[in-house]
Amino acid sequence: MIWLLAGCLTMDGFFFNPTRVDAYELGGDVIPAPQIEEVEFPSADGTTLAGVWAHQSVPGSQTYIYFHGNTGNIDTYWDRVGIYWEMGYAVFVFDYQGYGKS
Repeated sequence: MIWLLAGCLTMDGFFFNPTRVDAYELGGDVIPAPQIEEVEFPSADGTTLAGVWAHQSVPGSQTYIYFHGNTGNIDTYWDRVGIYWEMGYAVFVFDYQGYGKS
């Protein structure tokens, strides 16, 4: 019984693994810098969340909202954002509370 309890106590890192940063790196050369805009917006509880909007230069492009996984932050998933951007989508990605700059 004690082993089961100890195992449950160590599962938090598996289900909730945030990585906080003061600035995003947004590496790679897929999305040109003029097409990238960092944004902040309030959540329902008033917490400020941070996100990145990767614009397309084609007016009327469809927008893909990317919800990243339970580890890392926007930087961790930036390559995947680039894939959707290359497909012609404008992409909006944000960090959940406690992740990245949120």
